[in-house]
Amino acid sequence: MPSKNIIKSAINACKKSSCEHTLAAVLYRGGSVIRACPNENKSLAYRKKYFFHKEPSRHAEMNAIHGIPRDVIAKCSLLVIRLDRQNNLKSAKPCIACARALYDSGIKKVYYSSYSGEILKLDMNEIYAGNYTKELFLKI
Repeated sequence: MPSKNIIKSAINACKKSSCEHTLAAVLYRGGSVIRACPNENKSLAYRKKYFFHKEPSRHAEMNAIHGIPRDVIAKCSLLVIRLDRQNNLKSAKPCIACARALYDSGIKKVYYSSYSGEILKLDMNEIYAGNYTKELFLKI
């Protein structure tokens, strides 16, 4: 599980998002942050392999792993969080495209915030099993 320091880094990065749904991802190893990134209102052209439709934002998960060597990613964990307007944790379970990109990157542990405010671990085995589901965004 991510430490309080890692969660705090994710919250700080999330507050830098310019998107309607503010999300952030922190790539970390042990207690050290490798990269903390919010989602952005930019195109995602370099990840068309995973996104088969026009995406309105660059997802935080993709920002966090982009440009990081595969052998480094394989030794890291990732935390993805979403904040509502009152700075409460909400669901940030990666979409199927991000989940597949994370799986393919070699990362072993991915955590995300849930609607109840808990930090949950993503089951990497379900990503290509055909039963992966994304929690729907709730209007806040």
